[in-house]
Amino acid sequence: MEKTKILLVDDQPDQLIILKHALQASDRILFEATSGPKALDLIRKHTFALVVMDVMMPEMNGFETFAAMQQIESGQKTPVMFLTADQTDEAMARSYELGAADCLHKPVTLPILQSKVQVFIDVFRQKKQLELANWELKATQAQLIQSAKLASLGEMATGIAHELNQPLMVINLNAELGLDDLQEGLDTNVKESLETIVAQVRRASRVINHLKAFGRDNTKSEYQPEDVNQIILDSFILIRERLKLRNIRLEEHLAATLPLVSCKAVQIEQVLANILLNAMDALEERDEKIIRVRSFQEGNWVNVEIEDNGVGIPQVIQNRIFDPFFTTKEVGRGTGLGLSVSYGIVQEHSGCLLVHSEPGKGTNFIIKLPLEHV
Repeated sequence: MEKTKILLVDDQPDQLIILKHALQASDRILFEATSGPKALDLIRKHTFALVVMDVMMPEMNGFETFAAMQQIESGQKTPVMFLTADQTDEAMARSYELGAADCLHKPVTLPILQSKVQVFIDVFRQKKQLELANWELKATQAQLIQSAKLASLGEMATGIAHELNQPLMVINLNAELGLDDLQEGLDTNVKESLETIVAQVRRASRVINHLKAFGRDNTKSEYQPEDVNQIILDSFILIRERLKLRNIRLEEHLAATLPLVSCKAVQIEQVLANILLNAMDALEERDEKIIRVRSFQEGNWVNVEIEDNGVGIPQVIQNRIFDPFFTTKEVGRGTGLGLSVSYGIVQEHSGCLLVHSEPGKGTNFIIKLPLEHV
């Protein structure tokens, strides 16, 4: 276990000796300072679980030192216990008004001091453990987001292959026509063939570049003002061909203008892709297959609705669809992570992910994103 650091501040060396003797332990490192400025220098260099500080000191008293600590990032978070020879209630009240964690009168009863210091040490260590647990949780969430994204790419693979195969076929055909035209001296036709080839290369490049951007781990990226309509259109790039292959009609009803939303665009696109993929699977048994996507502003929210006319979700499992690893798909067709991760992403954006479904009629998902991210 890492040793806990405590700072003792007193202008009287004999008082420091008493404090050090009372508080020393094998799991602690005790630092000493005989003035406010020296204490501040140590606070800039170290993270302390507690500062035990005398109030009455020359040059800079304890209250002034405490005020100066608030200008230091680590000092703002460090609890301070004042020791004061002033026996009046005003001195203690002043300590708490400033924001001190505790205050004891001198001469200090050492067993009480020892007990109180131990409490601060325990709280400090528990806080460190909680910070570590939170860090590990965020790392796990990031891994889940990336795993779910890669799983989505796997589901979209057929459509992506078709999307790339089409321009390749056109490029191949026009290259052959261009060679024939060159042999026949038809320069104008060659120019048209080359222009077609360039256009198809750009089309394929657009898909490949978007595929790279979507697949990249962006869990540590920053929130940026984004156009939700553009995110919606980007989400169609990798699935549009798959929609065509399955004879699904995509109806887009996007607001003419929307305010920008602070978000991580690729993560919101991942949410849209997950919901769209689920909608496509829900339409397999339908003769007429329709997915409607709407965007609109509602007060301080920008909403995205994705509605399908599929089989719907049975009422008995609607409250479980956001549970990790829950899936109604047959083995090998779903990880059970898509909606769970999507729910987590929207929550991380201070938004809401809602669902309304009627068995036999279809399902409607609503993504609500706040205009001001909290």
